Amino acid sequence: MLNSVLRTSLSGLNAAGIAIRTSANNLANAQTDGFQASSVVFAEQTPGRLNSESQAAGGGVQVASIDRNQTGGAIVLDRDPLQMAIEGNAFFALLAEDGQRVYTQNVRLGIDADGQLVDRKGARVLGNNVDANFRLDRTEIEAIQLPLARSPAPNARLNRVEVSENGEVRGSYSDGVSRIMGQIRMTEFADASNLREIPDTRFTEGLGSGLATFSADGSSRIVSGARRLSNTDIAGDLVSLTKSGVMFRANLQVLETSEELLESLYGLGRR
Repeated sequence: MLNSVLRTSLSGLNAAGIAIRTSANNLANAQTDGFQASSVVFAEQTPGRLNSESQAAGGGVQVASIDRNQTGGAIVLDRDPLQMAIEGNAFFALLAEDGQRVYTQNVRLGIDADGQLVDRKGARVLGNNVDANFRLDRTEIEAIQLPLARSPAPNARLNRVEVSENGEVRGSYSDGVSRIMGQIRMTEFADASNLREIPDTRFTEGLGSGLATFSADGSSRIVSGARRLSNTDIAGDLVSLTKSGVMFRANLQVLETSEELLESLYGLGRR
């Protein structure tokens, strides 16, 4: 019996430790733009072999899943007009330097030496380019190449780049002419909760997420000059941290008590 109690208390310690680590990570990233907090779901652990003892006591606890909160953090204005956030469930699609597609809901746009639209780490932004007549070619999803060398008038300079809610990239020139230079295409997933999280609040396709589906319009929109904040619920995570701490200490007490009882039994056996 005491051996099963030890296993049960160890399962509680392990589960509580995971919950503490999860809450601590949420709180540590409370100021990380685009961060999505997680929560731990517990389930009773079924004993591997049923007998009178296990039927009476059960097999302890296990972590059934660690779920990521898909509710977006607040969107706040930013002084940088090329800082972009997505309002809704869609994502920006980027082509990283290693050729992997990654997805994010926050991006700071820039233009590299080759005229490609990139984020602050040099990943290329995916969408549609324009043809020689500045008409959008929607047949291909590719890295956006801005037509910087094709000014609408001789000696006209590109003064600024703006992005509309549906991702149209428009360049304004010194002669007053404005041209569409490409379109950022937002992407959605059948189940974004199953995306695989990688560093820097980015994601890749994961088991169960489904493949990326590109859409120019829909329920999501791009907000220029804005950032999506972390969705960490500080008060909620502090409560969870307190509960998990109580859970950890309670199971530790059970473990220590069980060990003391075992030592007493071993002592009786040696007499």
